[in-house]
Amino acid sequence: MKPIKLLGLVLGLALSLTLVTAALANEGGSASEYSCNQDPVYERNFNGQVIMALRLRNMPCMAESEVIRVLEKGKIVPVIAEMDGWYKVKDTDGTTGWVGATLISKTTADVAAPAASESKLTGVAKALSVVKGWILLQVEKHGEAWYVSPDNGLRYYLKDGDTAYTMMRQMGLGVSNKNLEKLKAKQADLIERLKGKIVLQVENHGEAYYIHPKTGILYYLKNGEEAYKIMRNLSLGITNQNLNNIETGNLEADNQSSEVEGNLNNSNGSITLTGANHDGTIDLNWTLANMTSPNGFKVVVATHENPVYPGDDYHYLTSPDVRSDAWSDLDSGTYYFRVCEYLGGACGVYSNNYKVTILQPVSNTDGSITLTGNVVDGKINLNWTLANMTSPNGFKVVVAGHENPIYPGDTYHYLSSPTVRSDSWSDLPAGTHNFRVCEYLGGACGVYSNNLQLNF
Repeated sequence: MKPIKLLGLVLGLALSLTLVTAALANEGGSASEYSCNQDPVYERNFNGQVIMALRLRNMPCMAESEVIRVLEKGKIVPVIAEMDGWYKVKDTDGTTGWVGATLISKTTADVAAPAASESKLTGVAKALSVVKGWILLQVEKHGEAWYVSPDNGLRYYLKDGDTAYTMMRQMGLGVSNKNLEKLKAKQADLIERLKGKIVLQVENHGEAYYIHPKTGILYYLKNGEEAYKIMRNLSLGITNQNLNNIETGNLEADNQSSEVEGNLNNSNGSITLTGANHDGTIDLNWTLANMTSPNGFKVVVATHENPVYPGDDYHYLTSPDVRSDAWSDLDSGTYYFRVCEYLGGACGVYSNNYKVTILQPVSNTDGSITLTGNVVDGKINLNWTLANMTSPNGFKVVVAGHENPIYPGDTYHYLSSPTVRSDSWSDLPAGTHNFRVCEYLGGACGVYSNNLQLNF
């Protein structure tokens, strides 16, 4: 390379570096300030609309930046600069900061126009009268979300999506399938009664829905991720001053959940739970004092103390007269059971904890199982014999398209009797199937039989 060309290349690189540094300085910071992202900054001049509630940051990066405030969904702001994947915007009070470019869409709307269908709340009276049933976004901090109960007007902190999902389910109002269909069809009188509430489909699996406090549209709260989207997309921005005028509630103390029909919690009554472990089957019994439970009971279980509904595993017993329940097929471990008065979508009075430990039975390692079978008239018939062993918890008969099927994992029949020695299958698709019988130990298998392959 000739000396003159080399000198030109060096001067060009120096000039480029000077221009990048100058651009960063013109945007209110030095090159070192943006150490996490040193792409060039370009001037921009257009209006952008916030697609979903987003955080305004002091730097165009995630790792080293600080959140200045939150911009609520629908707000229109001037975009004054761009850096790879980021827009620099100016808020209405003159504050500038950086936001993810994918969360801003170009618009011809004027900045002075309303930021969304619901503008940021101003005035204490408006804050207290309008926000019931809304999810509020604390825009002057880091976007903390709050749900304001339409029943008592108190606000409840939604820390994150999973917390929001759990909390909103606990505050849910039970509705029948018939009434849920009316809500989906936007029946005016029912929508008006339930705007801003969370309802639970108690006749199905307790699916949760949030009813928008303005439009009456139902939003399905499938999981924490969906609850997080609700928090971001349907929230109402609120100032710290207005938020401070709304009293904070305590979910456990307020105990708001009840059925639409208004069943009352028997707060003066009590439930006493006892139980026994019979070879891995947990038999539960309970008594009531000074109360009834017209909607039946939830029997809840967890590996931690004080299991709750909704939240933990449960049996639903619809009869108000039932006083017993049984659990089997539990893995080895320590469990806590409680029985609660079912109110429709939530529980009222809870019993004491009944604690039980299930030990893994010892496998008959010296024993064996021999499996035979045939196919007759479109039906698979299986038989087995035991040698030097018993199986007090019964058997799992497992099947798969591959050899050596296992439990848990593959399709199975559970035969709870320890004396049974046969099984049949008739609902399998055509093809080659592999069967094994195993000694059931509760949550797992011990001794397995030979692999038996049959063409069906």
